[in-house]
Amino acid sequence: MKVPISIKIEKRLLTILFSISGLLSIDLKSNKNKILCYHSISQKNDNFSISVKEFRKQILKLSKTKTISNINEVMSNKIVNNNRVVITFDDGFRDVFENVYPLFKTFDIQGCVFVVGENYLNSKAKKSDKLTLNQLKMLNKAGWDIGYHSYSHKDLTILSKKELEFEIAESKKELEKKLGFKINYFAYPFGGYSRKVVNVVEKSEYKAAFTVDGGSMGEANVFKMSRVCMSRHIKAGDLEFLLTDVGLCINSIVAKIVRLKDIMKSF
Repeated sequence: MKVPISIKIEKRLLTILFSISGLLSIDLKSNKNKILCYHSISQKNDNFSISVKEFRKQILKLSKTKTISNINEVMSNKIVNNNRVVITFDDGFRDVFENVYPLFKTFDIQGCVFVVGENYLNSKAKKSDKLTLNQLKMLNKAGWDIGYHSYSHKDLTILSKKELEFEIAESKKELEKKLGFKINYFAYPFGGYSRKVVNVVEKSEYKAAFTVDGGSMGEANVFKMSRVCMSRHIKAGDLEFLLTDVGLCINSIVAKIVRLKDIMKSF
């Protein structure tokens, strides 16, 4: 598979960072909290699918150098600089239950999965590769958080206020009824958001919302919490430098360039 130019640039900069730090004996460690955004953990041939073998390597690497926490622990902790990592999964793929859940049980850690509402509220929606309602309930019982990723995974920035209220708030309430518990967190589809979108999220009984703007969590608006988007081209060996302050800065800049490129394509 062809490696996206943005990934090539990021990995090249991280390689340069590695070389410079080694030559100058610079300690690049970061104690800031980070949130990683994964999608599918499988053998699918796309940029956002990571093999089970590679994912296990990444979790082993992270468990040795950082504290892997669930999203509630980090969001309720007012201390930002304490070297925690949160693992999240967007789109609600079934392989999270099949491949990640058993692995996480061995480490006694929990993740957060953001699901798309129509897979559970629309009987005609194609959902054979998505988590079932029962699997979501089992994950929640095991300490995982179930977040919302909108009703239909559309670009929210181009929708009307009425459409946003359905995508973000009204459909979420319907899914909560089916699940039997509250949904506290929201992840913006494609990482796209605007002031109008954020306003609707703020009024829709969420505790926080998450972007893929890259970098560390920081101390920003809780409805624009940054995550690092993980692709199949990022390997366990890259994490040591990706998750440094400088590496996170590079990641954030690249993420913003990619987002700007996507916006320009829409015109």
